[in-house]
Amino acid sequence: MKGVVVAVNLELKARISSRKQIERIALSFARRKLVLKQTDTYFRIKNGRLKLRVINKKSAELIFYLRNEDTKRRWSAYEVYPLHSPKKMKEMLSNALGVLIEVKKERTLWMYKNARIHIDKVALLGDFIEFEVMVVKGKTQAIHLYKELVIRFGIRENQMIAESYSDLLLRAARQMHKLHRN
Repeated sequence: MKGVVVAVNLELKARISSRKQIERIALSFARRKLVLKQTDTYFRIKNGRLKLRVINKKSAELIFYLRNEDTKRRWSAYEVYPLHSPKKMKEMLSNALGVLIEVKKERTLWMYKNARIHIDKVALLGDFIEFEVMVVKGKTQAIHLYKELVIRFGIRENQMIAESYSDLLLRAARQMHKLHRN
């Protein structure tokens, strides 16, 4: 299909305490590309994850991915399909599958070699860094680059998160619901 991206990457997500410090580190070796305002609408599906991403209220893409959610270093296989009518697609998928949750974030995108570095401010959750190391020169190279980024940013094991933003928000919503019931 024209426009569809099918790929594999190695991912990491970590909480950060100082966005400015992380940005200074990124500035020392990576190139800043864009600041993006993204809204990800996750739909209820049986296997994997399906989300509609709207970027800066201008462009959109439908993303399906499979990954092991039980580990902090995660391999992800995904497909991205660019959309021209996101409102209609959201309406159709909402009616057919149901909306699981919506995640709103401001993302600063940095590039380094075959890695995308995201510095995210996620509504209701706070600040995070994510790496997506594209597997373009084999898995061994991706692992080496992943480890290099962990060292460069000084990310410790206790900062790493195995959950997606959607899972973190769902867990927070369940906890709030429990508090209100008691």
